[in-house]
Amino acid sequence: MGAQARRATLRDLYDEIWIYGLPQIHKPLTGIDVPPSVRHKMVYTGYLYRDLPLHSDIPHEIEEIDGPFILSPPAARDGADLIDWVLAPTRATSTSLTAP
Repeated sequence: MGAQARRATLRDLYDEIWIYGLPQIHKPLTGIDVPPSVRHKMVYTGYLYRDLPLHSDIPHEIEEIDGPFILSPPAARDGADLIDWVLAPTRATSTSLTAP
């Protein structure tokens, strides 16, 4: 299916296009040539609500993490950018990364 056919599908077959998240975080059609009628169908759903305890031992700032941690990035290209951002300070202070 070519680009023109995909645009026609979005324009003609969908009443709404639901996007999980917020437009400030992710705009999946950025850089894609689609008519305004398609963009008007986009509905950002926000995120699932969850209660968090008022007092928690979970650190809220990266500076509070003392020791190893697991970073689980998204699978898309922005995941690689996230890993690069997290590892940048380590690269600036050491010549190699080794497991303890």
